[in-house]
Amino acid sequence: MPFVNTADGLELYYEVEGDGFPLVFTHGNEGFGRQYYLQARILSRKYKCIMHDLRGCGLSSKPDVEVYDVKEQAAYLHTILTELGVKRAVHFGHSWGGGISLQYFFDYPGEVAGIVFIGSYSAGNQLAVSEADVLKFYETIQGRREVFTTLVAHEKFYKYNPYGDEIGTLLWKEACKGPIYAANAICKAFFRYDFTPRLSEVKVPTLIIHGDDDKPCPFETCAKVLNEKLPDSRLVVVKDAGHFCHMEKPEIANEAIWDWLEEKIKQ
Repeated sequence: MPFVNTADGLELYYEVEGDGFPLVFTHGNEGFGRQYYLQARILSRKYKCIMHDLRGCGLSSKPDVEVYDVKEQAAYLHTILTELGVKRAVHFGHSWGGGISLQYFFDYPGEVAGIVFIGSYSAGNQLAVSEADVLKFYETIQGRREVFTTLVAHEKFYKYNPYGDEIGTLLWKEACKGPIYAANAICKAFFRYDFTPRLSEVKVPTLIIHGDDDKPCPFETCAKVLNEKLPDSRLVVVKDAGHFCHMEKPEIANEAIWDWLEEKIKQ
């Protein structure tokens, strides 16, 4: 399995599919890199798809610290990309991953060719739930499961998609694997940043893909703000989709991504 060792002794897991201009996929709350497999299987035909597990998630190390801060997460991602020799890439961020992608841009602007936000947001106060509420859910494994089964995915996804139950189970099982302290450190991280005042500084093309019924990241407070404040943005609203719109309706997300990459990204 491919791991990168950091200077402070952590192991960071990643996978690479395809070859070509790099696309870097950063997941969200208690996620894992492979949640982008429905995108990688299409995009890897032309692009190098790099999927990684954030510190505290998936197969990566899970140190017992107070907060998995977005600035540190961006620095760890930089360690992976440096190891892979990636000097410039398009960054994808789902949910909290969008904040990490923004942090990466602010810290390494010359290395970012564009950003794709999926069910994402620019400030923790835009979310429909509070940090205290989520931490209470995270006190038990059952509570963490409830977050995913009742709040995250759109109800029609489970009802009409033949793979809905399979994908939903994959997501909540992964979310329940890690220790409680890691879940808490992630929760504190995804509430405690505000990049909204700096969005006008993002001078690269951006794509915003958002489910119209995203419960934790409501359209009006999240996607709409990104679209209004980012200088070069394109918004795609996925009908009858929730927080994981790229997994709920991958054909719509993939077409939007492919067309945007072909038009906007100069390799």
